[in-house]
Amino acid sequence: MGAVLYREGDLAGAIGGWRAALALDPADAALRARLTRARSAADVEATLTPRLSSHFEVLHDAESAVLASLVLRELEDAYRIVNADVQHAPAGLVKVVLLSTEQFRATTGTSTWVAGLYDGRIRLPVKGLSDRAALLARARHEYVHAALAPLGKRAPSWLHEGLAQIHEGRSVDAAGQRVARAAAVPFDGLTRSFAATQAAAHARLQYDTALSFVGWLRSGERGSSFRLAMQRLFEDHTLAEAFGDAYEADLPALYGVFQAARRR
Repeated sequence: MGAVLYREGDLAGAIGGWRAALALDPADAALRARLTRARSAADVEATLTPRLSSHFEVLHDAESAVLASLVLRELEDAYRIVNADVQHAPAGLVKVVLLSTEQFRATTGTSTWVAGLYDGRIRLPVKGLSDRAALLARARHEYVHAALAPLGKRAPSWLHEGLAQIHEGRSVDAAGQRVARAAAVPFDGLTRSFAATQAAAHARLQYDTALSFVGWLRSGERGSSFRLAMQRLFEDHTLAEAFGDAYEADLPALYGVFQAARRR
């Protein structure tokens, strides 16, 4: 229950659930670490100022006030474009938290190469960042994760990360060239969370493959099939049903055709 509440953005509820669970099993080290990070996040957020737009709430400190305005404007643009792509709009306000790098690591526990996260909130490390364009691109990336979040496990990592990178503005063609030069990632290797990958080089290949595959699924005449598949997913069809109906082929077969095309 704590995990469900956390993913829904209810930080206080998640802390209460995990505290009760830990009382039942005090030896659970993973649960204790999760509770510690959640409490740290709550402590940080209590010091921040909220700023609202039509569909987002950004929490920031005084030093990040200008960035907060830029992020809100960028996310409102992303809201319109991404929602048309995935055929769905999130319910309620999406929360965004602007953090220092130290706060981001302490509250998320992510690997050092992770530059943003959606875990019920969009979390972005912004302190000391001189490249505002990169920050806004990362905000668009994380919004895609927020838009797909209601699908749960029916939206695998390759779909999340491929579509997020497209809306971030990364080159599908360049990713395809890198994929063609590397050993193929098995289809099953694209379904698990890329954030759990410790080796940066392998994580980069996973991201490139996801970007190239989703770009291929959306290209040319396949674009209408992609939108239909997304519509079916949000109508509660399974991943296999949604893509099988839309493309008249199962996903592993589609991935095989994609891999063959990359190597021609």
